[in-house]
Amino acid sequence: MMRRKDQSRRCGRVSEKRSRHLLSGAQPGCPGCRADKAIQADPTSAIAYYLKGNGLIANTTVDPKTQKMIPPPGCLEAYQKYLDLAPTGLYASEVKAILASFAQKVDTTYKAPKPAKK
Repeated sequence: MMRRKDQSRRCGRVSEKRSRHLLSGAQPGCPGCRADKAIQADPTSAIAYYLKGNGLIANTTVDPKTQKMIPPPGCLEAYQKYLDLAPTGLYASEVKAILASFAQKVDTTYKAPKPAKK
């Protein structure tokens, strides 16, 4: 018999595996379609939003006048949602760097704990 704590960890892994599986055969021309299905299956799955952002970022363009990168619609929002769900997650530093490269404000609600006084 599994303990409740073990079940919740296992469910999280299944969700991540399911998200990756749904994205493994991404269709050309629709990089976010499979990610959207993974998000519909589990809207609290941070990895699904990360993978959606990764799928969309390949369609980034450069404005010829300003030479600034222009992300495709939904890309930055997906990365921001990843940070909202997993501010200290495995890919958090990478996502923050991506958002910063687009000159977007990196908005997280995580605050480091104050060190204990001795």
